[in-house]
Amino acid sequence: TCLARLPISLPLWTLAAWQTASYQWTEVPFSTLFLIRSEVVPLLCFTLVAAVIRPAILVRRLVLFFCLVVGWSLLTSLILPASRSLVATNGQPGFRGTFAHKNLLGIFAVFTLSMIIAFVHNRWRPFLVAMSVVTIVGTRSATAGSGLLAVLFVWFWMSAVDGQRTQVDRSFLRIMSIASLAMSFLLGIGFLSSFLDLYGKDVTFSGRTVIWDESLTTVMRQPLHGYGLGGVWSDGRSPVTADLQQRIGFAPAHAHNGAIEILLEVGVVGLALTLIFLLSTMRLASRCSQINDARNAGRWAALSIIAIVLMSVSEPLFSRAWFALPVLIWVVLSGYVTESTGERRVARSARR
Repeated sequence: TCLARLPISLPLWTLAAWQTASYQWTEVPFSTLFLIRSEVVPLLCFTLVAAVIRPAILVRRLVLFFCLVVGWSLLTSLILPASRSLVATNGQPGFRGTFAHKNLLGIFAVFTLSMIIAFVHNRWRPFLVAMSVVTIVGTRSATAGSGLLAVLFVWFWMSAVDGQRTQVDRSFLRIMSIASLAMSFLLGIGFLSSFLDLYGKDVTFSGRTVIWDESLTTVMRQPLHGYGLGGVWSDGRSPVTADLQQRIGFAPAHAHNGAIEILLEVGVVGLALTLIFLLSTMRLASRCSQINDARNAGRWAALSIIAIVLMSVSEPLFSRAWFALPVLIWVVLSGYVTESTGERRVARSARR
Protein backbone atom coordinates (compact mmCIF):
# COMPACT_ATOMS: atom_id res chain seq x y z
CA THR A 1 0.00 0.00 0.00
CA CYS A 2 2.91 2.38 0.68
CA LEU A 3 4.22 1.83 -2.82
CA ALA A 4 0.75 2.32 -4.27
CA ARG A 5 0.50 5.74 -2.59
CA LEU A 6 3.98 6.89 -3.61
CA PRO A 7 3.90 9.44 -6.45
CA ILE A 8 6.01 8.43 -9.40
CA SER A 9 8.74 10.89 -10.36
CA LEU A 10 8.57 10.97 -14.14
CA PRO A 11 11.86 12.93 -14.46
CA LEU A 12 13.68 10.35 -12.32
CA TRP A 13 12.36 7.28 -14.12
CA THR A 14 12.81 8.93 -17.52
CA LEU A 15 16.39 9.81 -16.60
CA ALA A 16 17.02 6.19 -15.59
CA ALA A 17 15.54 5.00 -18.88
CA TRP A 18 17.67 7.49 -20.84
CA GLN A 19 20.83 6.37 -19.03
CA THR A 20 19.97 2.75 -19.79
CA ALA A 21 19.29 3.59 -23.44
CA SER A 22 22.75 5.18 -23.68
CA TYR A 23 24.11 1.64 -24.00
CA GLN A 24 23.10 1.93 -27.66
CA TRP A 25 25.53 4.77 -28.39
CA THR A 26 28.15 4.53 -25.63
CA GLU A 27 31.86 4.68 -26.35
CA VAL A 28 32.63 2.00 -23.74
CA PRO A 29 29.85 -0.66 -23.71
CA PHE A 30 31.26 -2.77 -20.86
CA SER A 31 31.51 0.28 -18.57
CA THR A 32 27.97 1.40 -19.39
CA LEU A 33 26.54 -2.05 -18.78
CA PHE A 34 28.39 -2.28 -15.47
CA LEU A 35 27.02 1.10 -14.30
CA ILE A 36 23.48 0.18 -15.34
CA ARG A 37 23.69 -2.99 -13.26
CA SER A 38 25.57 -1.48 -10.30
CA GLU A 39 24.01 2.00 -10.08
CA VAL A 40 20.86 2.62 -12.15
CA VAL A 41 18.94 -0.54 -11.21
CA PRO A 42 20.02 -0.48 -7.51
CA LEU A 43 19.02 3.19 -7.28
CA LEU A 44 15.50 2.45 -8.50
CA CYS A 45 15.24 -0.52 -6.13
CA PHE A 46 16.58 1.66 -3.32
CA THR A 47 13.84 4.20 -4.08
CA LEU A 48 11.12 1.56 -3.79
CA VAL A 49 12.55 0.12 -0.55
CA ALA A 50 12.81 3.56 1.06
CA ALA A 51 9.20 4.27 0.06
CA VAL A 52 7.82 1.50 2.25
CA ILE A 53 9.38 3.05 5.38
CA ARG A 54 7.54 5.81 7.19
CA PRO A 55 9.39 9.08 6.53
CA ALA A 56 9.83 9.93 10.22
CA ILE A 57 11.46 6.55 10.91
CA LEU A 58 13.59 6.74 7.77
CA VAL A 59 14.86 10.20 8.72
CA ARG A 60 15.87 9.08 12.23
CA ARG A 61 17.85 6.14 10.87
CA LEU A 62 19.54 8.35 8.28
CA VAL A 63 20.62 10.93 10.85
CA LEU A 64 22.05 8.20 13.08
CA PHE A 65 23.91 6.54 10.21
CA PHE A 66 25.41 9.76 8.84
CA CYS A 67 26.50 10.93 12.30
CA LEU A 68 28.15 7.58 13.05
CA VAL A 69 30.08 7.67 9.77
CA VAL A 70 31.32 11.23 10.35
CA GLY A 71 32.19 10.47 13.98
CA TRP A 72 34.16 7.38 12.95
CA SER A 73 35.92 9.31 10.18
CA LEU A 74 36.90 12.13 12.53
CA LEU A 75 38.18 9.66 15.13
CA THR A 76 40.29 7.72 12.65
CA SER A 77 41.65 10.95 11.17
CA LEU A 78 42.81 12.10 14.59
CA ILE A 79 44.33 8.74 15.52
CA LEU A 80 45.72 7.29 12.29
CA PRO A 81 48.29 9.25 10.24
CA ALA A 82 47.19 7.38 7.10
CA SER A 83 43.70 8.86 7.49
CA ARG A 84 45.14 12.38 7.31
CA SER A 85 47.05 11.89 4.09
CA LEU A 86 46.03 11.76 0.46
CA VAL A 87 45.98 8.59 -1.58
CA ALA A 88 47.29 10.60 -4.52
CA THR A 89 50.60 12.43 -4.37
CA ASN A 90 49.33 15.83 -5.48
CA GLY A 91 47.44 18.38 -3.41
CA GLN A 92 47.35 19.18 0.31
CA PRO A 93 46.83 16.57 3.04
CA GLY A 94 43.66 16.62 5.10
CA PHE A 95 41.24 14.46 7.05
CA ARG A 96 39.81 11.64 4.96
CA GLY A 97 38.99 9.00 7.57
CA THR A 98 38.38 5.72 5.79
CA PHE A 99 37.15 7.49 2.63
CA ALA A 100 39.21 7.26 -0.54
CA HIS A 101 39.72 11.05 -0.72
CA LYS A 102 39.34 14.04 1.57
CA ASN A 103 36.80 15.66 -0.79
CA LEU A 104 34.48 12.67 -0.38
CA LEU A 105 34.55 12.91 3.42
CA GLY A 106 34.11 16.68 3.30
CA ILE A 107 31.06 16.47 1.04
CA PHE A 108 29.56 13.69 3.18
CA ALA A 109 30.11 15.80 6.32
CA VAL A 110 28.33 18.77 4.69
CA PHE A 111 25.30 16.57 4.03
CA THR A 112 25.47 15.32 7.62
CA LEU A 113 25.52 18.90 8.92
CA SER A 114 22.37 19.66 6.90
CA MET A 115 20.60 16.74 8.58
CA ILE A 116 21.75 17.72 12.07
CA ILE A 117 20.69 21.34 11.68
CA ALA A 118 17.27 20.36 10.35
CA PHE A 119 16.36 17.37 12.53
CA VAL A 120 18.39 17.29 15.78
CA HIS A 121 16.94 19.54 18.48
CA ASN A 122 18.17 17.91 21.68
CA ARG A 123 21.20 18.29 23.94
CA TRP A 124 23.42 16.50 21.39
CA ARG A 125 22.88 19.17 18.76
CA PRO A 126 25.86 21.47 19.64
CA PHE A 127 28.23 18.50 19.89
CA LEU A 128 27.11 17.01 16.56
CA VAL A 129 27.29 20.37 14.79
CA ALA A 130 30.80 20.92 16.13
CA MET A 131 31.82 17.40 15.07
CA SER A 132 30.64 18.01 11.52
CA VAL A 133 32.23 21.45 11.24
CA VAL A 134 35.58 20.22 12.59
CA THR A 135 35.50 17.34 10.11
CA ILE A 136 34.71 19.65 7.18
CA VAL A 137 37.44 22.13 8.10
CA GLY A 138 39.90 19.31 8.81
CA THR A 139 39.52 17.90 5.31
CA ARG A 140 41.00 21.13 3.90
CA SER A 141 38.65 20.65 0.96
CA ALA A 142 37.68 23.85 -0.82
CA THR A 143 34.61 22.06 -2.19
CA ALA A 144 33.44 21.10 1.29
CA GLY A 145 34.31 24.57 2.58
CA SER A 146 32.01 26.17 0.02
CA GLY A 147 29.27 23.70 1.00
CA LEU A 148 29.72 24.59 4.67
CA LEU A 149 29.33 28.31 3.95
CA ALA A 150 26.25 27.65 1.81
CA VAL A 151 24.55 25.53 4.49
CA LEU A 152 25.23 28.05 7.26
CA PHE A 153 24.13 31.02 5.16
CA VAL A 154 20.88 29.39 4.02
CA TRP A 155 20.07 28.17 7.54
CA PHE A 156 20.59 31.58 9.13
CA TRP A 157 18.54 33.14 6.32
CA MET A 158 15.65 30.70 6.84
CA SER A 159 15.76 31.25 10.60
CA ALA A 160 15.72 35.02 10.16
CA VAL A 161 12.77 34.87 7.74
CA ASP A 162 10.79 32.59 10.06
CA GLY A 163 11.46 34.99 12.94
CA GLN A 164 9.72 37.91 11.24
CA ARG A 165 6.19 38.56 12.48
CA THR A 166 4.53 40.00 9.39
CA GLN A 167 4.57 39.16 5.70
CA VAL A 168 5.94 42.63 4.93
CA ASP A 169 8.91 42.03 7.23
CA ARG A 170 9.56 38.66 5.61
CA SER A 171 9.46 40.16 2.11
CA PHE A 172 11.80 42.98 3.13
CA LEU A 173 14.25 40.51 4.66
CA ARG A 174 14.20 38.36 1.52
CA ILE A 175 15.05 41.40 -0.63
CA MET A 176 17.87 42.43 1.70
CA SER A 177 19.18 38.86 1.77
CA ILE A 178 19.30 38.69 -2.02
CA ALA A 179 21.11 42.02 -2.15
CA SER A 180 23.57 40.85 0.51
CA LEU A 181 24.16 37.62 -1.39
CA ALA A 182 24.91 39.55 -4.58
CA MET A 183 27.32 41.82 -2.72
CA SER A 184 28.98 38.82 -1.09
CA PHE A 185 29.42 37.23 -4.52
CA LEU A 186 31.12 40.35 -5.87
CA LEU A 187 33.36 40.61 -2.81
CA GLY A 188 34.13 36.89 -3.10
CA ILE A 189 35.43 37.43 -6.63
CA GLY A 190 37.72 40.15 -5.32
CA PHE A 191 39.09 37.94 -2.52
CA LEU A 192 39.11 34.75 -4.62
CA SER A 193 42.89 34.49 -4.78
CA SER A 194 43.19 34.78 -0.98
CA PHE A 195 40.53 32.11 -0.49
CA LEU A 196 42.33 29.78 -2.91
CA ASP A 197 45.67 30.38 -1.16
CA LEU A 198 44.05 29.30 2.10
CA TYR A 199 43.28 25.89 0.57
CA GLY A 200 46.51 25.62 -1.42
CA LYS A 201 44.74 26.14 -4.78
CA ASP A 202 45.49 28.31 -7.80
CA VAL A 203 43.24 30.28 -10.13
CA THR A 204 42.75 27.17 -12.29
CA PHE A 205 41.27 25.33 -9.27
CA SER A 206 44.01 22.66 -9.49
CA GLY A 207 43.60 22.33 -13.25
CA ARG A 208 39.80 22.12 -13.17
CA THR A 209 39.29 25.04 -15.54
CA VAL A 210 41.39 23.24 -18.15
CA ILE A 211 39.28 20.10 -17.71
CA TRP A 212 36.05 22.12 -18.03
CA ASP A 213 37.16 23.91 -21.17
CA GLU A 214 38.31 20.78 -23.01
CA SER A 215 35.32 18.75 -21.81
CA LEU A 216 32.89 21.35 -23.15
CA THR A 217 34.71 21.20 -26.49
CA THR A 218 34.09 17.45 -26.52
CA VAL A 219 30.45 17.94 -25.49
CA MET A 220 29.80 20.24 -28.45
CA ARG A 221 30.70 17.44 -30.85
CA GLN A 222 27.79 15.33 -29.58
CA PRO A 223 25.61 17.59 -27.40
CA LEU A 224 22.21 15.92 -27.56
CA HIS A 225 22.88 12.47 -26.08
CA GLY A 226 26.53 12.54 -25.05
CA TYR A 227 28.88 9.56 -25.14
CA GLY A 228 26.98 7.12 -22.91
CA LEU A 229 26.83 6.42 -19.19
CA GLY A 230 30.45 5.80 -18.20
CA GLY A 231 31.46 6.32 -21.82
CA VAL A 232 34.13 8.89 -20.93
CA TRP A 233 37.09 8.58 -18.51
CA SER A 234 36.58 4.87 -17.80
CA ASP A 235 38.83 3.56 -20.60
CA GLY A 236 41.93 5.45 -21.67
CA ARG A 237 42.03 3.47 -24.92
CA SER A 238 38.71 4.94 -26.03
CA PRO A 239 39.27 7.49 -28.85
CA VAL A 240 37.14 10.13 -27.09
CA THR A 241 38.89 9.71 -23.73
CA ALA A 242 42.37 9.49 -25.26
CA ASP A 243 41.81 12.69 -27.25
CA LEU A 244 40.39 14.46 -24.21
CA GLN A 245 43.27 13.45 -21.95
CA GLN A 246 45.81 14.50 -24.56
CA ARG A 247 44.27 17.98 -24.85
CA ILE A 248 44.02 18.33 -21.05
CA GLY A 249 47.60 17.20 -20.48
CA PHE A 250 46.86 14.64 -17.77
CA ALA A 251 44.32 11.92 -16.99
CA PRO A 252 41.55 13.19 -14.66
CA ALA A 253 39.10 10.75 -13.09
CA HIS A 254 36.07 12.81 -14.13
CA ALA A 255 35.02 16.24 -15.36
CA HIS A 256 35.13 17.80 -11.85
CA ASN A 257 31.79 19.47 -12.55
CA GLY A 258 28.32 18.05 -12.12
CA ALA A 259 26.66 19.61 -15.16
CA ILE A 260 29.59 18.93 -17.51
CA GLU A 261 29.81 15.32 -16.38
CA ILE A 262 26.13 14.81 -17.17
CA LEU A 263 26.55 16.49 -20.57
CA LEU A 264 29.47 14.21 -21.43
CA GLU A 265 27.55 11.07 -20.51
CA VAL A 266 23.91 11.64 -21.46
CA GLY A 267 23.92 15.04 -23.14
CA VAL A 268 21.50 17.93 -22.93
CA VAL A 269 18.54 15.56 -22.52
CA GLY A 270 20.08 13.96 -19.43
CA LEU A 271 21.00 17.33 -17.90
CA ALA A 272 17.49 18.69 -18.51
CA LEU A 273 15.91 15.66 -16.81
CA THR A 274 18.30 16.01 -13.86
CA LEU A 275 17.48 19.69 -13.38
CA ILE A 276 13.74 19.04 -13.69
CA PHE A 277 14.01 16.37 -10.99
CA LEU A 278 15.91 18.73 -8.66
CA LEU A 279 13.35 21.49 -9.26
CA SER A 280 10.50 19.06 -8.51
CA THR A 281 12.27 18.14 -5.27
CA MET A 282 12.52 21.82 -4.28
CA ARG A 283 8.83 22.20 -5.10
CA LEU A 284 8.06 19.35 -2.72
CA ALA A 285 10.26 21.02 -0.10
CA SER A 286 8.17 24.18 -0.43
CA ARG A 287 4.98 22.15 0.11
CA CYS A 288 6.47 20.42 3.15
CA SER A 289 7.43 23.76 4.68
CA GLN A 290 3.68 24.39 5.08
CA ILE A 291 3.09 21.06 6.88
CA ASN A 292 3.86 21.07 10.60
CA ASP A 293 5.25 17.54 10.79
CA ALA A 294 7.25 17.94 7.58
CA ARG A 295 8.70 21.43 8.06
CA ASN A 296 12.09 20.11 9.17
CA ALA A 297 12.23 17.77 6.17
CA GLY A 298 11.58 20.73 3.88
CA ARG A 299 14.46 22.63 5.46
CA TRP A 300 16.73 19.59 5.12
CA ALA A 301 15.86 19.37 1.43
CA ALA A 302 16.56 23.06 0.80
CA LEU A 303 19.90 22.95 2.64
CA SER A 304 21.04 19.76 0.91
CA ILE A 305 19.97 20.66 -2.63
CA ILE A 306 21.59 24.10 -2.45
CA ALA A 307 24.78 22.52 -1.10
CA ILE A 308 24.73 19.93 -3.89
CA VAL A 309 24.30 22.58 -6.59
CA LEU A 310 27.12 24.72 -5.21
CA MET A 311 29.58 21.88 -4.59
CA SER A 312 28.82 20.34 -7.98
CA VAL A 313 30.75 23.24 -9.51
CA SER A 314 33.93 21.31 -8.70
CA GLU A 315 32.69 17.72 -8.19
CA PRO A 316 30.25 15.53 -10.20
CA LEU A 317 27.45 15.38 -7.61
CA PHE A 318 24.64 15.01 -10.15
CA SER A 319 25.61 11.43 -10.93
CA ARG A 320 26.94 8.19 -9.45
CA ALA A 321 26.29 7.40 -5.78
CA TRP A 322 25.89 11.07 -4.82
CA PHE A 323 22.64 11.32 -6.77
CA ALA A 324 21.08 8.87 -4.31
CA LEU A 325 20.78 11.70 -1.76
CA PRO A 326 18.41 13.89 -3.85
CA VAL A 327 16.44 10.73 -4.68
CA LEU A 328 16.21 9.88 -0.98
CA ILE A 329 15.14 13.43 -0.17
CA TRP A 330 12.41 13.20 -2.80
CA VAL A 331 11.15 9.93 -1.31
CA VAL A 332 11.02 11.40 2.21
CA LEU A 333 9.22 14.56 1.09
CA SER A 334 6.75 12.56 -1.01
CA GLY A 335 6.05 10.37 2.01
CA TYR A 336 5.25 13.36 4.20
CA VAL A 337 3.02 14.92 1.54
CA THR A 338 1.18 11.60 1.07
CA GLU A 339 0.65 11.22 4.82
CA SER A 340 -0.65 14.77 5.09
CA THR A 341 -3.02 14.25 2.16
CA GLY A 342 -4.33 11.03 3.71
CA GLU A 343 -4.90 12.74 7.07
CA ARG A 344 -6.88 15.54 5.42
CA ARG A 345 -9.03 12.98 3.60
CA VAL A 346 -9.76 11.16 6.86
CA ALA A 347 -10.62 14.45 8.55
CA ARG A 348 -13.04 15.42 5.77
CA SER A 349 -14.67 11.99 5.93
CA ALA A 350 -15.08 12.30 9.68
CA ARG A 351 -16.73 15.71 9.31
CA ARG A 352 -19.11 14.36 6.69
